[in-house]
Amino acid sequence: MLGADRIPCLLFLVHPARRNRPMKHSPDLNNTLNLLDAPADLHSWITDNGSLTQKLVEASGGNFEVKVIEESWQTQHSAEEQKLLGLVDDQSVLIREVALCCFGVPWVYARSLLPDSTLIGPERELEFLRNKPLGEVLFKHPDMQRGPIQISKLGADTVNQRLGELLAEALTESAWGRASLFYLSSKPLLVSEYFLPSVVQC
Repeated sequence: MLGADRIPCLLFLVHPARRNRPMKHSPDLNNTLNLLDAPADLHSWITDNGSLTQKLVEASGGNFEVKVIEESWQTQHSAEEQKLLGLVDDQSVLIREVALCCFGVPWVYARSLLPDSTLIGPERELEFLRNKPLGEVLFKHPDMQRGPIQISKLGADTVNQRLGELLAEALTESAWGRASLFYLSSKPLLVSEYFLPSVVQC
């Protein structure tokens, strides 16, 4: 079982190799977080319902890039993820982990779960994004709907492990963020975004 510091805690606010490995961290909907517990300078980032990609581009004056940490196919999911995404047992899901960087510095760690049943038809392009921002595709999709934004928190050890040398300094406290279900032509994917200390310095 994963340690508590490696499991994002979530609270609803409002309405290319294939490998089978356990997920590195999973949502836990049994825990609750209050937005007021998060740093005040992150509130506008956490609750913004628009494109995070666009917000980062604007905040950095266009000095924005995506650095892919890992993309892999997995068939082991937490009960919460399976329920949220409507997965069947051992269903393949593409896990995409990236750093969203401004001025070459990671501002956001993002992790997305894309079921194989979502990556069919026009949505199959999401399997081949590479360094293209996922948000750029989501918010241009003609039939995109977003579910409730959820508050999330991820342990510093997990963030440090995933970002490694991309971080100038290791985190000493948990990263706050949010998670959302998106639907493209009624097909779901789960996106989690965790804000790093550099984002509040912009």
